[in-house]
Amino acid sequence: ELKEIYTSVQVLDKKELQMVPVPAQGDILRSILLLPGFVSTSDVNAQFYVRGGAADQNLILLDGMRIYNPFHAFGLFSIFDPDIVRSAEVYTGAFPADFGGRLSSVINISSREGSTRSMAARSNINFLSSKLQLEGPITENIQLIAIGRKSLFSSTFKNFLRENVPLSFYDGLAKLSIKSPDSQDKLTGQAFISGDDLISSNPTEPDYSWRTKAMGFELNKLLQDRLFVTATLSAGQFNENRDPKQSESATPASTKMEEFTIRATATNYTTGNNLYFFGTEFNFPSVEYKFVNRFGLPTTLKSTFPQVATWARYQIRAGLVQADAGLRTEVGYLLRGMPAKAALQPRANVSYEIFGNWKAKAAYGRVSQEVITATNEDDLIPIFNPWIAVPSKLEPELADHYVLGIEGNPIPQLSTSLQAYYKHYGSLVTYNRDKIDASDPDYINSKAKAYGAEVLIRFTSPLVDLYSAYTLSWVRIDQRGFVYPPRYDRRHALNLLASFRPVGGLDLTARWEIGSGFPFTQSLGFYDRLQLGDLTPNAFVRETGRPYMILGQKNAARLPAYHRLDLSVAYRLTLLTVFRTAIGANVINLYDHKNIFYFDRKTGQRINMLRFFPSANFVLEFVP
Repeated sequence: ELKEIYTSVQVLDKKELQMVPVPAQGDILRSILLLPGFVSTSDVNAQFYVRGGAADQNLILLDGMRIYNPFHAFGLFSIFDPDIVRSAEVYTGAFPADFGGRLSSVINISSREGSTRSMAARSNINFLSSKLQLEGPITENIQLIAIGRKSLFSSTFKNFLRENVPLSFYDGLAKLSIKSPDSQDKLTGQAFISGDDLISSNPTEPDYSWRTKAMGFELNKLLQDRLFVTATLSAGQFNENRDPKQSESATPASTKMEEFTIRATATNYTTGNNLYFFGTEFNFPSVEYKFVNRFGLPTTLKSTFPQVATWARYQIRAGLVQADAGLRTEVGYLLRGMPAKAALQPRANVSYEIFGNWKAKAAYGRVSQEVITATNEDDLIPIFNPWIAVPSKLEPELADHYVLGIEGNPIPQLSTSLQAYYKHYGSLVTYNRDKIDASDPDYINSKAKAYGAEVLIRFTSPLVDLYSAYTLSWVRIDQRGFVYPPRYDRRHALNLLASFRPVGGLDLTARWEIGSGFPFTQSLGFYDRLQLGDLTPNAFVRETGRPYMILGQKNAARLPAYHRLDLSVAYRLTLLTVFRTAIGANVINLYDHKNIFYFDRKTGQRINMLRFFPSANFVLEFVP
């Protein structure tokens, strides 16, 4: 009975991600980025934007553990190996009251448990990375799964492209699951690590590193016949560092985010198959940012504050109508004297069956955020993204989501979806462009709006799977009367994917994506600005000054459009009944388009994303 109830919760409560095969690496986040509303920035860096929101407005959870750097190698891989993923909830706006702390989206990933049949091993190697996986039962009620990956970039690019690409990464997950003898209660413990390094051989170019460590415990228990409870305890740490070495422009900098979270949720089932959800969460983040200020002095910004939230939801089916309404209360805001409009966050989602399998949908949600990244809007393409807490004298960021949509199947094999959205940012923290002296604040509360439409069309059959997603969007920030598009304002984004299965075990996949260019502020020229560091008479006559850049109109120009075609082929077979193998090949950026990755304003140096790159893949799995 518990198993059936738990499954019903998954179906009713979770918006399951219908995974589609992706060329090349086929990982979880690359699959999610195919969905409408998600705008990949793999042409720029390891970030993505959702429905006009900034990159720091996306909440990414792995078994309740918050993840701050979801990609390896600036978007080429996600840090979540596809073999660890059991399910993923994806919300692109107006998400349920269970989730908070971010303005744009939620990606809630649950890792799977080890096999209950027998111990099994799996290895995978390709030109870019290698992986080892072990899973199986330790006892009848205890299962283990452990996965580790390591990049092979250095030797690969040197041997095949005759280039030195200074990227490397690793990641690993271990999960232990313990079930009660009657299988009604379950305790899991998991640990996750991830690391990336960008080490340049040029002593004048800075080095970068990213590190993630997280661990958590989860208890699932049926307290009564109709009351199911989940309690989680997690802790995590994210570090990002910049080592300038001998660079003339970069300075030492680091950012660190530490969190300790306690969360409890409960689901109550009524006799009418409706559901009540309620819960509470205690989060204790510590945010630290170390840098060198404009006077050359080491500076540290550090904030530690409690985040306390409670929520309640009610989900009901009544004839042709299905509704999900809830209220999230940010208790921590009330304790700190913040406005009630930020603390009380209503959420609602309603769908109505028009005819056949066609549904009309409407959703509303208010969300808030009080940790942000402090990157400079005038940086053309930033690599270092420090995290800070919203300054205490400012209101937390606040957004209201409005969504309308219709979806259905014209024929059984064809699914379609059309959604329109509008997001009103009643509070958005931005740089104070009118700052004149030290007494003026560095940040101010601004307003913004984001709106657009998304179309999804998918055709499925035993032979072929065709998928297309298009997003049209606009974003405008209003900074006390000064209106401009932020650098994540991408007008058009299109993803096309085709997967063919001509015979059993053989998959052929092609993916093409294109996105219009992001805004940026042009460089108009330079002038020599006097430093006036010597106070002796007439010293300024002999001073030559330092070059200072003159910028043009705010984000008035656009970067070149990004587009890329990837192809892949894979064949699976079984050997000697206990060995499963997969052999594959893929090509990244088939027509070798030069997509910009990084550009240095001062030197004019341009670095492109990965160009034409063929690769092969071999998987060997032992399943006794």
